Order: sequence, then structure tokens, then C-alpha cells
Amino acid sequence: MSNTAPSFNIIDAMYENRSKGGDIVAEVLSPTNFMGGVIPVVTALDATQEYEVQTVFPQSYQRKINNGVAQYPTTPIFRNYSTKEHDDMLAVDRATLKRMEKGGTSFINRWKIKKQKLALMGRFWRVDFNSIYGQSGQTNVTNPFIPDYVIDVDSSQGMIAMMSDLGITGNDFVKDAGGTTAAQKTSAWFLHTGEEFGLHYNTLEGMNFSANWKQETLTGLNSLPLIGEEMWIHGDWGLATSYKYFAFRIKNLTSDSGKGMTYDLWDEMMLKSRLATGKNPDVCVLNPTSWSQFLNDLSTLNLNVEREQDGRNIAILDGVRIIQSNAIMHGEIV
Repeated sequence: MSNTAPSFNIIDAMYENRSKGGDIVAEVLSPTNFMGGVIPVVTALDATQEYEVQTVFPQSYQRKINNGVAQYPTTPIFRNYSTKEHDDMLAVDRATLKRMEKGGTSFINRWKIKKQKLALMGRFWRVDFNSIYGQSGQTNVTNPFIPDYVIDVDSSQGMIAMMSDLGITGNDFVKDAGGTTAAQKTSAWFLHTGEEFGLHYNTLEGMNFSANWKQETLTGLNSLPLIGEEMWIHGDWGLATSYKYFAFRIKNLTSDSGKGMTYDLWDEMMLKSRLATGKNPDVCVLNPTSWSQFLNDLSTLNLNVEREQDGRNIAILDGVRIIQSNAIMHGEIV
């Protein structure tokens, strides 16, 4: 079993609102591939919200009669976390739709749904990517679901990120796997989730879209108007945490000999987490290459992962839910 019961997350939030496309969300967004399927969502009080950040793991002491104990630090550290707007517009020229009319209304509707699915997959990939890299200066990358859509990760409107903004540095948090092939360097993340002592998303509006396309005047590639149809996807999200020790990272994982993801590295991260927080992390996020390396090592050791029996097929090891995200890149420079 996992450390925590599945919590209300981005996918749940969209699925609840079926009138705004939640049924499409349920079809295409598997929690096994997106962090949004496991990181909790909290309704924020404002676009910028202040949190008291816990920086020390509380200690308990035995003592003799008349002897005191060390005072637990009482000076609070506060941090502001902001949500950022996430908007996408899908548009199609009316002439394109006219060419599809021979296939009938159902053919056109299937085409529109396919475009919506691709856009949603790209959107959730982008939320993952921004959650990890944010404004870190990582080289601009291409969205794997929409190849001609390049994400500007240096945008001032990017979310704060685990890689650059939340203090996940130093030996207490990071293990260097020692890989040296620059183009292959990647990471695995081990996260504590939840509003009280872990990572979560703040949102004012959630994420939603209207499944209905509307006729509008669009701007063509030549900057002149044309008649077509459009639909919007809108949301606002921002990472937040109220605990210093919410994430741990293995960096410089590569395919170099002995530098891939192994159970020894996994076990070391479990220990880092237990020493800092008293328990294993809730979630591990890694990319498919690292996952494949890890499975091969587990097979060599005759170890197996469990699977959540709720239809979502999430792998579990040592009570930790494992998510494969394509948003964790190769060629990391941090």
C-alpha cells in the first residue's frame, strides 16, 4: 500500500466537471504518466498565498527530573507562492472543416476530439515540465505530443520549480549518480505530497475547457482574418510546499556503465527521506528510460513492484507510487 490514499488532484478536478470535457480527460490522462494524477490540488485564497515553511524536523527528548530539553525553533519562515495562468486556444479554418464534410458530422466530431486530446496531453506535460524546471534556464524543449510547439521555459510566467526555486540542493537532498554523458543526463525525483508537509498545487480556478467549438473570426498565418472555429483550455496552477524536506533528487542518471537507476540508489533515497522526515516519500517521478533501467535492476535482484488495484495501474515499491513522466528530460544542465 502507498503511504497516503489517492488525493484530489488535477485529473480529478477536471473529471468532476464533465460538462466541460471531463469525460475526454478521463479517456486520455493516465495518472501513471502525469504528476497531476498524484499531487494534491488545494484551492488557494488568492493568486499569491503565504505559507509558513517548516524547516526543522521536530525532535522529542527523554529527560531526568529537573532537567530541561532543547527548545524547538519557534521563529517561523514564511514564503509566498503564486499561481500562474495557463491558456491554450485550438482553432481550425472553416475551409478545413468543409473538406471533412463528406465524412459526416461524426467524422468531424472525432477529429475535434482528437485535437482536444492532444492538446490536453500537451497541457499536462507542460504542467509537469514547469513543475520540475520552471525558470531554471534549461534549454528550450519541444513538447512530445505537439512537436511544433516549443515551450519557453525561461518565461517570467513559468511556475516556481523544484529544480531551481525550492532549495533542493546539497547532500541532504541530492544524490549524484555520476553519469558523464551530457546528452543523457536526467533525474529521478522522490516527493512528499500534501498541503501540510509536502508538495501540492495551488489553484484559484482549477483547469477546465468547454468541449464545444464556437465559430469565430480568426487570424490567419498571413495576419489577415478568416472564419473558423475555436475552443479554449484555461487553468491556473502553482506549486507550493509548507515543508523544507518535501523532495529528494537523484541527478546525472545516464546509460553509462553503472550510472543508471538502480535499487541501491532507490534505497539510498529512502534513507535520506526517512532521516529528514521519518517516512518514505509518497511518490517517485522518473522518465521511461530510468524506469526501464530500474526494472532491469529489480529483475536481477528478483524484486517486483506492486500495482494499485483501482484501474489506474500505478506501480508501487516500498509504499511509494511510481510515475513515469516524459517531462523529465535528457541533457539536464543543472
